[in-house]
Amino acid sequence: MNRELLNTLSLTEITADTGSEIFDDLEKKWPKFISSKRIDDTLTLSLHIVQDIYWFNGHFPDKAVLPGVAQVHWAAEIAKLLVGKLARFKSARNVKFKKMILPNEKVELVLVLNTIKNTVVFTYKNKDNIYSTGSLLFESK
Repeated sequence: MNRELLNTLSLTEITADTGSEIFDDLEKKWPKFISSKRIDDTLTLSLHIVQDIYWFNGHFPDKAVLPGVAQVHWAAEIAKLLVGKLARFKSARNVKFKKMILPNEKVELVLVLNTIKNTVVFTYKNKDNIYSTGSLLFESK
């Protein structure tokens, strides 16, 4: 995701139309954007994991499941909004996949910045489930 798109997402709130336009441009490698909200060091994105996302191809043939690598990738790219100039991703820690994300799920991606540790904790969830969690470590450039 390029820096201009990330900067647009970092606004306190953007509309569903603006967000969808941004994500539609990304060749089906990203979920459909519904809304965002930023309060201090927490960014919450509402996302629709549409069935024609690139990541579902071949994972798995009998039942499509969103791969964990896609979840971590999305979280790490969007987390760069919160870490700003510290935006060099170093590693993911304590990543846990608790429930499979299937096509057409609507989820929230919650990102919480810890400036002291240079980390962003991510959680994919909805009102009934926590799908995955983890901590992303960034380092200064």
